[in-house]
Amino acid sequence: MSDIDRGRLGLFIGTVTVLMAGWFVGTPLLIDQWDETLHPAFFGRIHMFTPMVAALVVCFASGISLSTVGLRLGRVRWLGIAVGVAFSLVVLMIPVAVAVPGIEFQSTIYYYELPFPSLLPEIPPDLLTVGTAVGIVVVTGVTIHAVFGFGEEFGWRGYLLWELAPLGFWRASVVIGTVWGLWHAPVAFTTWGMGVIDGWPLLAWLLTGIVFSPVYTYVVVRAKSVLAAALFHGVFNATTSLFGAVVYTDQLVLGTILQPVGVAGLVTFGGAVTIIAICGPPELTREFAHSPRSSQNRTTPPTDTDA
Repeated sequence: MSDIDRGRLGLFIGTVTVLMAGWFVGTPLLIDQWDETLHPAFFGRIHMFTPMVAALVVCFASGISLSTVGLRLGRVRWLGIAVGVAFSLVVLMIPVAVAVPGIEFQSTIYYYELPFPSLLPEIPPDLLTVGTAVGIVVVTGVTIHAVFGFGEEFGWRGYLLWELAPLGFWRASVVIGTVWGLWHAPVAFTTWGMGVIDGWPLLAWLLTGIVFSPVYTYVVVRAKSVLAAALFHGVFNATTSLFGAVVYTDQLVLGTILQPVGVAGLVTFGGAVTIIAICGPPELTREFAHSPRSSQNRTTPPTDTDA
């Protein structure tokens, strides 16, 4: 089981590609048919479940247990660390963006700028403090957004990380990041559109996918669970709404480039990757989701709650 199975890998990539093509062709048609009553971001969120579907197809077809590819609780402490790191990295993007001339920090936050405003009561601006906004971001990040995040992460940092583990930490992270970035093509073109900087949306996803990937891999291997990546992804996505609420510019090009999925994200995640490189990444093997104790003959392996 130490070698990469090209048949399994091909089935996964093929399934993801077919589902991507479906979303690429179908999303604009559905939006037109429904008179744009549904925002393209809705289809982007549904698209997030396609890597999970592809991973489930491979696991069931190949007889691979879901726990083998990381679907387990793992180290609870590291699940919390994943949440904190994701939130901190997005918050650090704010001064990176504001340091650029033409971009300003605005302290007023409106409830409709936060994630899933339709699920929240309308909060007057004078009552919506930073603390309240942070609470909303974190709660929605570890719940609603994490569900969508799991749709991606069970495919990328679950099955695919397990399959590519023989490549080692860095090469596996780069390959997964490349696939992850290219997979965003339907979202890049149907949600962002073209015209600001020709080709920038997909390029932004590709670059951020490659740079972000080692950080996601790190928290998964440390947590011994793909749930760490789902929580990280969920909190990251939720916190980007806070970024968008406090960072303002009337220059469209700057607003497009200096985003979490853009220059601001590349700078902060690049710093995190540098720290990982200096400190040394954890060893990546096919057993990344299991502790030495769980490899022993036990009917029910114990849950890892230690660091």
